[in-house]
Amino acid sequence: MPAEEEIVVTSPTHRTALLCALAAIAATVAPATPARSAVRVHSAGSASALRFGACPESVPEPPAPERVECGRLGVPLDWNRPRGPRIEIAVSRVRASGAPAERRGILLVNPGGPGGSGLPYAVTKRAKLPVSVRRSYDVIGFDPRGVGQSAPADCGPMGGLFAAPGADPVPVGPTAERAHLASLRNLADDCAAGAGEALRYLSTEQTARDMDAIRAALGERRTNFLGVSYGTYLGAAYAAAFPHRAGRMVLDSVVGPWNWYDFDVIQGRALLRQRDTFFAWTAAHADRFRLGDSAVAVRRAYLRVRDALTADPVGGFGPAEFDRAVYRALGRT
Repeated sequence: MPAEEEIVVTSPTHRTALLCALAAIAATVAPATPARSAVRVHSAGSASALRFGACPESVPEPPAPERVECGRLGVPLDWNRPRGPRIEIAVSRVRASGAPAERRGILLVNPGGPGGSGLPYAVTKRAKLPVSVRRSYDVIGFDPRGVGQSAPADCGPMGGLFAAPGADPVPVGPTAERAHLASLRNLADDCAAGAGEALRYLSTEQTARDMDAIRAALGERRTNFLGVSYGTYLGAAYAAAFPHRAGRMVLDSVVGPWNWYDFDVIQGRALLRQRDTFFAWTAAHADRFRLGDSAVAVRRAYLRVRDALTADPVGGFGPAEFDRAVYRALGRT
C-alpha cells in the first residue's frame, strides 16, 4: 500500500480516541482460559482411535453445563504412504445440547488463515451459532497439521516478523524495499528450515484427508462443515475429494481459486475501502471520538498517528503494530 494510505495520531488524546474507535468495531476477543492439561492418544493404522479428555489452556470453557473436551488423532504424515511417519492432529468437541432425537451429526469448523488454530474455535464459533444448531450438532474444532497442537511447524524468528517495533511495512525507496523483500525471504526460509521434510505435507490436500479421518474416528457418515476465509477453500477441497461424505456446508467469506498474491491484492483493496467506511463512521460519531466531523478530517488524524509512531514508537508499538491492529479490526467488521 502507498505510504499515504497508512495510520497516525500525535497527541495521547487522539491516540486513545482512535484506538477506542477501533475497539468499538473489532468483532471478538478470545476469553481468558484456565490452565488445563492436554491428553495424547497413540495407536496404529491409517488413523488412530480418538478418545477425549481435558483440553490445553488455549481452549476456553463454554458456559455451564456444556463442556469442551479434547483428544488427539494419529494420522500419516503423507496419506499416500499410510505406513510411513505419523503425526497427531489435535481435536476438540462440544457436544450437541439438545435431546438425542434432535441430533443431526457433527459440524466441523475452521477459522481460516491458513494457519489459524481451530482447537478453541469449537467453543468461540459455537457461541455465535443459532440455538437450533447448537442443539443439533456436535461442534468439532481441530488444529490443522503444522498449526498449534498438531505437529506445529517451528518457524523460528520468522525473518524478524514479530520484532518490536517492527519495520515499517510500507517501504519507501529502493533501500527500504530491498530490506522488506529480504525480510519476506527470511521468513519463508525460517519456516522451511523449521518444518524440514514435513513442509511438503503441510498442504490443503493432506489436511482435507485429516478431516475425513476425524469424521471416520467419530463414527459419522458425513462431515458437515463451517469454514471462514481460507476455511472456505479447505471446505471446497474436502467436498471435491470426498463428495459422497460432504454434508451441509457453510462457506463464509469465500477465497477464490486464484493466485494467492492476486487474492491478497484484492483483499488489501477491500480493506482500504472498509477503512474509508470506518473513517465516515467515526466522523458521524465525532462527539464520541473527537477525531473530526468529516471522513477527510478523521483520515488526517489517522495519518498523524501513524507518522508519530513511525518517528517515536511507544513501548515497542510502532507503525507495523498499528497497521496490524487497524487492519485486523477492519477485517472483522
